[in-house]
Amino acid sequence: MDLLAIQQAVLDSANILDDEVRLFYHCIRGEGRKSNRAIAKHGGFCLAFPMVSNDNSSKLCYRIWYHENVQNQQNAERIVKNLRRIDLPYFVQCRYIPDAIKVEGEILSGLKMDWIEGETLDKYLYNNCDRPEKLKKLASDFLTMCKDLNDNCIVHGDLSNANILVTSTGKLRLIDYDSLYLPRIERDIKQTTGGLPAFQHPQRIANPDRYMGENDDYFSQQVIYLSLLAIAKKPTLVDLIGEEELLFSGYDFQNDSNFVNSRGYKEIVKLKDQLINRLLDELCNAVSVSLSRVRSVCEIIESRQNNRHSEPPKTLYDNSGGLSEVIASLIASKQNVTPQKSFTPVSQTQPRKSLEKCCPVCGTPYRNPNSTYCYNCTGDPFLANKHDAFNPVVEKKERAKGKNSSLSSRKFNSSFDFTGCIWGVILLAIIAIVFFFFFV
Repeated sequence: MDLLAIQQAVLDSANILDDEVRLFYHCIRGEGRKSNRAIAKHGGFCLAFPMVSNDNSSKLCYRIWYHENVQNQQNAERIVKNLRRIDLPYFVQCRYIPDAIKVEGEILSGLKMDWIEGETLDKYLYNNCDRPEKLKKLASDFLTMCKDLNDNCIVHGDLSNANILVTSTGKLRLIDYDSLYLPRIERDIKQTTGGLPAFQHPQRIANPDRYMGENDDYFSQQVIYLSLLAIAKKPTLVDLIGEEELLFSGYDFQNDSNFVNSRGYKEIVKLKDQLINRLLDELCNAVSVSLSRVRSVCEIIESRQNNRHSEPPKTLYDNSGGLSEVIASLIASKQNVTPQKSFTPVSQTQPRKSLEKCCPVCGTPYRNPNSTYCYNCTGDPFLANKHDAFNPVVEKKERAKGKNSSLSSRKFNSSFDFTGCIWGVILLAIIAIVFFFFFV
């Protein structure tokens, strides 16, 4: 079907066969030389016409298939049914119209959808490249959208610049549902389009008749999220954006050699960002493996966070008691000294010298560090306990005089005191005897 003929036919309300659209809406004419046709957005299989209500209070999208076949009709009915099951803010509801418009005597089918006002992803990046905070938020919102789609097992099938809109409030919206797929309730659905080569895994492009899978969006998720983070980090990368690509082309994804030699790869590597480099390596691996082995961007981020939490804490000492290599390196960098691999305290390489006070004769540790007598040497528990007590006054005097009483002198003094007692008793006995003889 001639596209120009469709654009001209839709201007005449008599050719619009849906009563609601014909009575309350009209198309928007082009300007200048294109004033003889309606403004339309071209897709792979359809034309999307923005239509305004007669009182200018609302807009809708009137999508007409110009490649009409039975598969399109079945696919449209399937999409409408699937959208009714989806309760996410990224999609809009639509209604299938089997007889949408008459063009040169031929009836074409279509869809009536709510109109979404917003900028396509590439235009939004161009207009906000000097606002990195907005781009970071956009990347975060995109990651949230990917998680919501994956958690609800929803496959859009054609994520790209043109099919992702950013509203005036910064919200993300998805359009073009021709490849929409719900793996939980559908089986053996052939893809209607492989998508744009700059956003899709080469396996989808090389096999247009393949059946859709639940991870068909994973590759494009990685491409878009990596590009958003890189542009937020270095806004001048918007110069690499093309009409149907972000930072990579379809040629870059044909093999990993093309990928690592692409301009986008070389520019992103220069950013030296840990997360961006991780995503870049993951995308490089995705190019060279089967589509079934490609991971979602959410899984990549989650595994990275888990690995970070599982790392041992950077403590001051390692398991052997020495300074950890990380801390040693930091200290060395501050002192401009080449770091050693590890520092082991002397206490771990040599026997620790005891700080306990011991008996100089038998070596038995004192129960009190200030003791001067040992039970093993004296054999007298009373004497040992007596001298075990600490007398600060005596100790101070002994230190001032510089005297260190030895154990032998203390033994002598104790034996001398005992002998004196005996002689005293004998002397008293002699005195008693003398007294008895002389006075009695």
